[in-house]
Amino acid sequence: MENFANIIGYENEKKQLMQICDVIKNFERYAKLGVKKIRGLLLHGPMGVGKTLMATSLMQAIGHQSYIVRKDKIKEEFITYIEDIFETAKENTPSIILFDDMDKFFSEDNQRRNPEELIMIQSYMDQFKDKDIFIIATANVLRDIPTTLLRAGRFEKIIKINRPNRKDAIQLIENYIQNKPIAKDITPQWIGNIMDGSSCAELEGILNEAGIYAVFHHEDQISRDSFLKAFLMKKFNVKINDFNWESYLHKQKVAYHEAGHIAIAYIFNPKNIVFVSIFPNQNETRGITKILEDEDYNFSYQKMYEDALYTLAGKAAVEMKFNEIDVGATSDLEQTSFLTQRFIKNYVVHGFDYLESEYIDSRENVDKIVKEANKMIGEMYDEVKSILFQHWDKVEKVANELLKRNILVYDDIVSLLQ
Repeated sequence: MENFANIIGYENEKKQLMQICDVIKNFERYAKLGVKKIRGLLLHGPMGVGKTLMATSLMQAIGHQSYIVRKDKIKEEFITYIEDIFETAKENTPSIILFDDMDKFFSEDNQRRNPEELIMIQSYMDQFKDKDIFIIATANVLRDIPTTLLRAGRFEKIIKINRPNRKDAIQLIENYIQNKPIAKDITPQWIGNIMDGSSCAELEGILNEAGIYAVFHHEDQISRDSFLKAFLMKKFNVKINDFNWESYLHKQKVAYHEAGHIAIAYIFNPKNIVFVSIFPNQNETRGITKILEDEDYNFSYQKMYEDALYTLAGKAAVEMKFNEIDVGATSDLEQTSFLTQRFIKNYVVHGFDYLESEYIDSRENVDKIVKEANKMIGEMYDEVKSILFQHWDKVEKVANELLKRNILVYDDIVSLLQ
């Protein structure tokens, strides 16, 4: 259907929307098989993934009189507005009502389990269930919607809209950049790797920020440098334009910390390296290293082992270079502890007796897990230092280049280390 052509990617979700559209437009055919009318559809998922676009595309495809409700009034006026919309929709059937961002309808300072605004919607859906009114809603957080609204006869169709997978992301990027002045070395695949896991709205915002950065610096097109800096500023709140290092030693420690991560990533899976930056964000003292996660992620001992070595490598590199404890590696240690404890628990390291439900979260078992995890972390820390010692030239090359350039991408790293 041409109304869904402006939804790029999301083929499975589009098929579901097309099916709903067909049921509503050609209900007589479905009724012959005893199919009941679809009363409501809820699209939920993270912000910026295109839920509203999908909802409005469905409304256009169905072609009924449509009404869009957004929270732009104070509580009392908004409740009256909801009542008026339902009454108007009833007088103009067949009709559609879209409640956009429905999880934001109630006051932020009064997040009750069953807010009055949503109870009102539920009441009218029940009251007008025999009217030809189709209800669509979008929400970012499904748990904020009362479960009574999600049963059959209300929002019986619920579709989760995730962030785009890599295949869909490439299509989205191609569409976004087709009329923009982009440097030739910026490909959709390159942007897709940088933006992996981001939403459509985030991509659009970062491209706009990159354009601002490029023009301000007298560039006539968006370069890799301007895109990367825009990405770091928007995604990680990095202070690039007005950041000053407290000392050159601090900058060196950050460079060696990130170089340790990159060296281990290069040894285990170089193709997954995206970029490394020594610009810290506002809440951290370390830089940022981005590594692609496999979409068919399989949590195994080998995967846990490699991830843990990668996470510990920053701390190890700083301590090996400067012969002092790296006090800025708290988040790395927390991540390593989480990985190892998860592995111990999931793989029943302490035997099958551990699976007894009455014991699974006992103090004794928690202590066992922590003790075993700390032992494993100590062994892996010794292992990562041994690996870095054998490949110290890689750490030095990456650290020295970071001290000069601040940001390195995959191509830079491969040319340095191959």
